[in-house]
This record gives sequence, structure tokens and C-alpha cells, in this order.
Amino acid sequence: MIYLSVVIPVRNEERFIASTLEALIAQEYPRERFELIVVDGRSTDDTVEVVERVMRANPGVNITLLDNPRRWSSVARNIGAKHASGKIVAVVDGHVNIPGRELFSSIERAREEKGALCLARPAPLDRSITPESKGYWIALARKNRLGHSGASYIYSDFEGLVDPLSSGFAYDRELFEQVGYFDESFDAAEDVEFHQRLKAAGVMAYTSPSLSIPYFPRESLHGLFRQMWRYGLGRFRLCRKFPAALSPETLVPPAFLLGLVFWIASLLLAPGSTVAVALSLIYLLYFGIVGYEAFREVGERARGKTLFVMTALFVIHAGLGAGFLMGAAEWARDRYKVPLKDEGEKMKVAFVIDRIDSTTAGTERHLTDLIQNLDKGRFVPVLCLLQETEWSRGYQGCGTHIIGVSSFLKPSTYMRILSFARFLRRERVDIVQSYFADGNKVGIIASFLAGVRARVSMRRNQGYWHTRAERAWLKLINPFATLFLANSEGTRQWAAETEGIPIEKIGVIYNGLELGLFSYAGARARSELRSQWGVADSEYVVGIVANLRPVKRIDVFLEAAARVASKVENVRFVIAGEGSERTSLEEKVNSLRISDKVLFLGSVENAAPILCGFDVGVLSSDSESFSNSVVEYMAASLPVVATDVGGLSEAIIEGESGFLVPAGDPESMAAAIINVLSGGRSASLGERGREIATERFGLEKITAEYEALYQSILRGGGENSAGVHRAS
Repeated sequence: MIYLSVVIPVRNEERFIASTLEALIAQEYPRERFELIVVDGRSTDDTVEVVERVMRANPGVNITLLDNPRRWSSVARNIGAKHASGKIVAVVDGHVNIPGRELFSSIERAREEKGALCLARPAPLDRSITPESKGYWIALARKNRLGHSGASYIYSDFEGLVDPLSSGFAYDRELFEQVGYFDESFDAAEDVEFHQRLKAAGVMAYTSPSLSIPYFPRESLHGLFRQMWRYGLGRFRLCRKFPAALSPETLVPPAFLLGLVFWIASLLLAPGSTVAVALSLIYLLYFGIVGYEAFREVGERARGKTLFVMTALFVIHAGLGAGFLMGAAEWARDRYKVPLKDEGEKMKVAFVIDRIDSTTAGTERHLTDLIQNLDKGRFVPVLCLLQETEWSRGYQGCGTHIIGVSSFLKPSTYMRILSFARFLRRERVDIVQSYFADGNKVGIIASFLAGVRARVSMRRNQGYWHTRAERAWLKLINPFATLFLANSEGTRQWAAETEGIPIEKIGVIYNGLELGLFSYAGARARSELRSQWGVADSEYVVGIVANLRPVKRIDVFLEAAARVASKVENVRFVIAGEGSERTSLEEKVNSLRISDKVLFLGSVENAAPILCGFDVGVLSSDSESFSNSVVEYMAASLPVVATDVGGLSEAIIEGESGFLVPAGDPESMAAAIINVLSGGRSASLGERGREIATERFGLEKITAEYEALYQSILRGGGENSAGVHRAS
């Protein structure tokens, strides 16, 4: 009886890997004649723990857990195949349903009775997927003749010899010696590339319904698009390696997508032109064919699903086309990359942001501080703004470039993006670092087109301003970024979870401050400042520095202030900042009857001089990534009371430098403020906060971390992952 090795490449499959392993263990095949090799791609969920639990529960089964440090499936397949002891090596996903107990026996019969060196498996829809699930209708679209290759037998009941490109999954060990292992330069379609070599060697595959392994389809159109994108990307790389694989069927999706772009452009720019009319007829015919196929596929009882299946077919074609074109763009970029700098030559870094009206906001201040403090002997910064402002006209911190983009609805915008790409290439920019949604759209796409070696996409908030359209835009452009950089571990995790960015591609560097600006100014300066505010030296001052915007929840601060004022007599509240909420907040102060307790300072260009007048610093936001204000409070030796959002728990040590309270909870905030004021620990809390700020958030230290990251990128040619830096 043949000894079988089953290789299971996994990454983040904690929900499904146990059932997959248990189904394989339950096969009616002698346990001493098979082994299961799980190759984990550094999962960030509990996949490894689940596998280890299954291993402990089945001591009589040969289960091996191996590490895949590069995470790619091609690498996992090779790690498993090289570790395998079996005559046949089968590759099974960690997220499938093994329907019966005859799979291993069917593999042996096919090998022994048919003499097949390669086995192909049909992949019907798993029967547990019901019409109530979107996945059911997506699966219908995938198995339609417009949804997959006409040469594929993956959805067929055919039994016999087929092209190995179809759906090979189990291989005689001698095949690896004959044609080599999987190509580890592929992160998609690695199996198709391997099967292409089998086909070139004259190997046929045997397929049979008895080898079926039902699959779980994608549960959303977005997930389907990402899957098709990867397939399209793999197709291009396959065609680069094997030009004979380039067929009309392969070229149709990218041609379809390019034609669609030209059609939309012609309708906008020249709606009555011959090109517009001709393309309109072509695409109307296309949508008619797709609509007919969707109508036919859903059957009589589910006509209401026709539009969804039609959309799924469109997403399949668009995803394959986009992935193929992405592969072509990557190839062109790699051929025409900005040349590497010579030894000792300064590195040019372009910072892209939509606009800067002042440096009072956190990101704008971070950016100008970073530019100012970079070592100009090693780096040449360039500030690139989508829109010119009065502030930018007077800025002299470095060279500036105005891109001139104000709306993505204007056709001229896309010509300006191309012009910006030419600027980046002409200036031999090494790194582009982009901020905010519009800055990322322009900066990442233009730098990709220009062949810039490193494209850094910043994450400095947790998407409270993101619309669904903005999230969709980000997910579309994220594959073009080389790495991502967050300003807190909390935001790193958030970006991975909400945007689907591989967490190993996200680094962390905290905000930095010029700590010397926040040294205690002395009792005299404190007294003079308080005198200007009309506050006595004997009174407590609870202050907040924030733009008066809804997300900052100054209303919660005011409600907490009313509670504190009712229990602490000698207390005043100072709000430093300006914004759209000013009028409504003043009305709230009156309604709470604390107008004699609250002072609005208005816009403050530099918070450092006023913090010496505070006794407690507060942050009441509903959403933050990593607050500059909190670090400023700590640098000024103030105890901090802040909402537990974003990465604030990474700055504030509960009970040592301040207190964290739930967002939107004025009662908890008031209790924490009273605790600070009446507990006699204000000085010790402030001193500890100053120590933490000095150790971790000094501008000199943070700038050095950016410089080290840039140098690392230069040494790595721009291709190293963002995992090169984690916050210290």
C-alpha cells in the first residue's frame, strides 16, 4: 500500500483547519501509511494553537507542523514536499471540506490502476453552502462557462486523462526530480506554473469524481475580486516565464478592462465620437451576454439573483484583467526603476500630502518636524502638495512641488498624476511617503508609475473619516505600496484587520516631539499665564488641547467638567483649539451652567507655552491613532486622563502616568479627573509621564528611526518588507 504525504499550506485558518485535519485523519486508510504536514505561514490568529491541539488529541497520527517564514504558498508547498516521506505528495488547502472517507484510497487506486503520476481533483461547491449565502451565487458564477477557463475540468464530472493545468493536486515524488519544485518567485498561480512544466514534460493528469474535494467560495464580491486579482497577476508572470501560455483567453480580461476604461473616457470626453459609439455597442453586447448567462444559471426559482450573478461575472473578468495589468505594470516598473544611488550620494525622499494650511494639526506638524530634523547631509526632502496654500507659498523648510490636484472627477487630474510621475523619475526620487486618502491615491500611484523603489503609505488615524468609497479606493491602491507605516501598534492592527493589509508589511514609528519645548517654565510664568486667563494660583486647571471637531468629543469633556465642578469647588477648565464645533460647544457650556468655569482660548499655534498653566491634561476623542496632545501633556509633566482609543494605551501606563477611560463616558472621565485632583499623586504621575516621553517619544529619537528605515530601504533596493521596523 502506497505511503501518502499530504501537505497543507495554511495562514490564518483557525476557523477551518481543525475540521480539515479531522476529516483527513478519519480517512479509511491505515494510519501508519500516511502523514499530514501542516506548513504555517506565520499566522497571526490561533491557527498554530489549533493544529497543536489536534496533534495532542491524535497521538497515533503522524502530523508535522512546519514554519513558512516567507508566508507564500509556493514556499509552503516546497517546504512540505521536501519534508515529505511519501511516494505520492498531495497538496490540500486548509479551508476545504473532505466529504467522505475514501479520498486516500481513491488516490492510491488512481496511481496503481491508472499509472497516473499526477492526479487532478474536481472542486464542486460544498453542499453546506446554501442559496441563502452570497457564496452560493458566487460559486455559480465561477463554474459558469464565462467564469473559468474552458479548458478546465475543475467543475466537471469527467473521468480520465486531462491536461495537468486543469486542477492537479497530487504528484508522484519522481516528478519533483524530473521537473523541479514549485517556483518560489510566484505568490499566486504557483500550481499552474508547476503544471506548465509537467505539461512540457509530457505528463498527463488523471481526474475522477472520486478525487473531488469540495471548496468554500468567497463570501463577498470584494473577496472574489481579490482572488481574481491574484490569479490575473499570476497569469501575467506565467506568460512572462512561458510565452507559449499567452493565449487569446488570457488576453481577453486585460483587453476587456482597458476597453472599459477607454469607453468611459470616450463617453466623458467625446460622447458622440465613432470610438464612443463602437465601444458602447461592444459593451452593451457584453452585458447582454453576461446577463443571459446569469439568467440561465440562476434558474426559474431565483430570478431575483440574476443581477448579483451578473455582477459576480463582471467582477471575475475585471479582477483577472486588473491583476494581469498589475503584473504588466510591475514588469515595466522593474525594467525602468529609478537607478540606485551611488555610494555616499544623498537619498531623495518625497513627502506627499493633500495640503497644509497650518502646522497646528498633528499630521502636518509631524511632517514638517520630520523634514526639518532629517540629516540634510544624507537626505534631500521634497514636500509635494496636491494643492497650493498660503502656508505653502511661504514655506522654506525644503524644496516644494505643487501637483495641482483638487478633484478626481476632473479628467485633467489623471494627466497631472502622470506629470507628477515624470517629476519623480526626473528627480530620481528614492522614496515616496504619502499621507491622507488623496495623498495616498496620488503619491502611491504616481510613484509606482515612476519606478520609485519604495512607496510608503502612512496610517495615522483609524478611519473615522473613511466612507465606503474611500475604503474601496485604499484597498485598490494598497497593492501598489511597498510598505505601510503606522504611528501606533493599535493602528497597525487596525489597518491589518480593516484593510486586509498583511500585518508583516506594516511597520510602526511613534510620533515625536521636541521635548525641550515642554520643560517647566517656572512658577512665575505659570502665575502670569493664569493671571491672563483670570485663574487664581490656588485653583486647579483641567485643560484639553484639540481641534474643535466632532471626533474630538469636546462635548464629553464638558459633561465631565460639569460633574467635576459639582464636587470640586476650586477648579477651572481650559479648551485650547478652534474648529467647526465652537458655537455648539459654547451653547453646551451655557446649558450645563458652567460658563464661569470654562475658558475657550481659541486657536493655539504652539501648545508648549500654555501647558505650564494646566494641572491635568485631558483627551476625550472617540478615535485616535496616536495623539500628539497626550505626548505633549506627558512631556510637560502633566498627569493625563484620556479615552482608551487607538494606541493611547501604548503611551499611558494606567495608574503610573495617568488614567484611561472608555470613550463617550463622561462619568468615568469625571471620576478619573477627581481621582487625580484629590489623590495627592499629581506630581508623581506627571514625573512618570515625563520619563516615558523622554525615553520613547523624543523628536531626535523618532527622526533617527525614520532615517534608519530609509537607509534600510536603500540597502535593500526598496524591496524589503515593512516589518523592518517595529516601535521600540
